[in-house]
Amino acid sequence: MDGAKLVFVVDSPVWHARLRLAAPALLDAARSVGLECGEVVVKTTTVPLSPDPPAPRRPLPIPAAAREALQAALAPKDVPDGTKKNDS
Repeated sequence: MDGAKLVFVVDSPVWHARLRLAAPALLDAARSVGLECGEVVVKTTTVPLSPDPPAPRRPLPIPAAAREALQAALAPKDVPDGTKKNDS
């Protein structure tokens, strides 16, 4: 609402035309809920009203030294009797 104007901001010329055609019904609906308005104004913006979601981030490659350290940490450990330890 802007004074006695019912203002709509749309991001498409199609919606602009549809709202202009529906102006009498919109005014009746607004008045039925207690708004005092006498005019419908429709403005079209050049920017989308809802921005696109950000692109998913690509995972960074793991450096070779970090990969080797991780593999060493996850490798089964030798126990004192010379056999491999099995945690399962």
